[in-house]
Amino acid sequence: MNQTMLALAATAVFSASTAFAADIQMFGHAHVDLRTDSPDSRITVNNNSSTLGLKASTDFAGFKAYFKHVFLVDGLDDSSLLGENDKSYVNVYGDFGSVRLGHQTSSAGLAYEFTNNNHLSDSIADFSNIGFTEYETTKVLVYELPVYAGFTLAIGANSNGNTTRKLFASPSLGLMYDNGHGMKLGLGYEIIDDRGLADIPGTNITAAQNDSKMLQLGGSYTLDNIMVGAQFEQTSNLLLAESGLSSLDANTRRLLSANIDGDSSIIGILPQDDVDRTAFGVAGKLTFGNNMLSVNLGAEKIEKSTDKAKNYFASIALNHTISKRVNTYIAFRNKNTDVASMQKIIGSNNSLKRRALAVGLQYTF
Repeated sequence: MNQTMLALAATAVFSASTAFAADIQMFGHAHVDLRTDSPDSRITVNNNSSTLGLKASTDFAGFKAYFKHVFLVDGLDDSSLLGENDKSYVNVYGDFGSVRLGHQTSSAGLAYEFTNNNHLSDSIADFSNIGFTEYETTKVLVYELPVYAGFTLAIGANSNGNTTRKLFASPSLGLMYDNGHGMKLGLGYEIIDDRGLADIPGTNITAAQNDSKMLQLGGSYTLDNIMVGAQFEQTSNLLLAESGLSSLDANTRRLLSANIDGDSSIIGILPQDDVDRTAFGVAGKLTFGNNMLSVNLGAEKIEKSTDKAKNYFASIALNHTISKRVNTYIAFRNKNTDVASMQKIIGSNNSLKRRALAVGLQYTF
């Protein structure tokens, strides 16, 4: 369904591009690192959400249209070079605001990204290590209103969390504010509808009866070359990926795919009943010359019935910009994880990564 929608959207936009002289470009982002993790204590080469995509834009009837399709690029293991699509959507915008449809960040996710507290995305120092959610899902509709007095409102919905694929079963809201003098605020709220799954034999995954609900609030302030920020998030009926099971073994993945219309792309968005999380973090960034020093501190509390786990996170990263397109960094992360309680809550015997050191390189074109 998602591929069909994107194919139709691409056909429509590229057909329009012939008539309206659209600008079609290829772009991409390569991000790799050398990393050592604890408790493994071995050096690995890692691909960190590298992408390759096509984008096109055109003007027509007083409006502007924009389309892009992004592939995740790997090639470091046995998987194909071009994997599943990353952000891929159609965007029509003008004086009325912006309307986007496709695989993209939800309205709540836009509010999270707006505060810019995540200074080194997709690295071991990524703010998501604390537990903050960057909801990027398929079949998403987002309407972003024009800016008024510094405020921007994004209203959206997705059909990602419902077996009937009802679009408005999973609403999302993002409210953003920029005072124009360095302060940014973002408020997001989102519901991921239950898929009505039955228990899946051979896994620890049981039927979810309640929706996953997320509320987040963040803010940042920039003064010259210094930026400070804070982020808060509270989630009920935690999603599967955020409950520590984002890396599923092959058998579990196969069983999931067989039990959910053969669609393995939804792995990571399954609500888990009675698993709740509260996360709080602070971030700081100092830029000097072609360098950026960033520090993140955070804590999360995960609860299920009488079991509780408190995890603490800290990271520090030094990033050096070599050119407009190339930067390199060294980053260190430490997560003090309550392993015994986490394994009770998420039902997994997988080892949880705690301490890591990485040297990374990014290239954008």
